[in-house]
Amino acid sequence: MPRLLDLVGQRFGSLVVVSRRHDLHRWACRCDCGAETFVDSNDLTRKPKNGKGPTRQCAKCGAELNRRNLIKDLTGQRFGKLVVVERLTDRHPIKWRCVCDCGGEKAIWSTALIIGKTQSCGCIQRERTRALGLSHVRNPVGMKYGKLTILSRDTHGPRMCHCVCDCGGHYSARLGNLVHGHTRSCGCLKWGVNNHAYDPTIPDEERIARHRVSGIDAYRRSVYARDDYTCAACGKRGGRLVVHHIKSWKHYKALRQSKRNGAVLCEHCHNEFHRKFGKTAPTHWEFVPWVREKRAQRSNVANG
Repeated sequence: MPRLLDLVGQRFGSLVVVSRRHDLHRWACRCDCGAETFVDSNDLTRKPKNGKGPTRQCAKCGAELNRRNLIKDLTGQRFGKLVVVERLTDRHPIKWRCVCDCGGEKAIWSTALIIGKTQSCGCIQRERTRALGLSHVRNPVGMKYGKLTILSRDTHGPRMCHCVCDCGGHYSARLGNLVHGHTRSCGCLKWGVNNHAYDPTIPDEERIARHRVSGIDAYRRSVYARDDYTCAACGKRGGRLVVHHIKSWKHYKALRQSKRNGAVLCEHCHNEFHRKFGKTAPTHWEFVPWVREKRAQRSNVANG
């Protein structure tokens, strides 16, 4: 009878054999990380074959080794003005230490580098800000951006500015949006004569004020309370609600604050109605049949 193989005390990679299992073919081993595992004799002693080698660590350390091998090495690669110098973390998400062309250093995630989200240590943004003059705008009162002239700092926030437009309208905008050109008017460029929906029959005062007329807030609150803050079409209560004018605001001025002319709709149903029937033409004869259709659909769904 052949003599049993004795591996107790021997080291195989990160594993040290502690004792033999009762089945005689498996060994209790302790990894350098402190974990204990049971390994078959052949897995400890076999030679590499067909891409498979012997077991040299516990499952946890093996998974960690595989994960590290799968990490794409970005060392030395350039991303914009950044050159990757070294890896700072071994766990996902991977962070790299990068040196910028300006001499600055920054720790950046792999994803931000690969997709191009981060291309400098911040110097590109600083140069862009300096070119636009934002860093020098400590007191922007009197400065003009597009059609807007800043009158004062807005009390709603330190970055907000109260502006007057060339058309006479007043508007509150973020200073950054003004400087970067994202906000150029009170809205008259969007709704003014250059817009496809411009209506020359509407007075400028009404166009600037839009629906912000005296008493409109009290009117809306009364309609909300009457309908118990519930959408007339889908039956949803609460949320983002709108008072819809059954007979349009534009064509029936005498009914703008008539409670009988108002109906509560949720924002989704309100947008759906105007997408289907338009916003400018009178649509009051379409409203009641549409509401009935929506209620019938809701009833069918409820009844299965």
